[in-house]
Amino acid sequence: MAARRVIVSSWADLNEAATADMEAGRFTRATAMLELMGRMRPENAGVDYRLARAFARAGSKNAAVQALRHAVRKGVSDAAAIEAEADFESLRGEEGFRELLRSLKK
Repeated sequence: MAARRVIVSSWADLNEAATADMEAGRFTRATAMLELMGRMRPENAGVDYRLARAFARAGSKNAAVQALRHAVRKGVSDAAAIEAEADFESLRGEEGFRELLRSLKK
């Protein structure tokens, strides 16, 4: 029971830190927090989606597309929302990003 509380508390702390870092423009630091969250809950598609956003904003296009692929494999399927996501602006010209969107629209 105590271990579970520690994990839940750690998750909440990492989530708050990642959110604050994204809002403050500390995208590389946000990716570190989100990667830890992903290790804690590898099935969580939302973490991969947020990680893709952080990588894209940090300028790590390949890592962003890879994280987004993971999110899609785990259930993210709204192509329109992905297309509309402002954080993915830097990915619009990337073939991997466009290919992923095409696969969702089929």
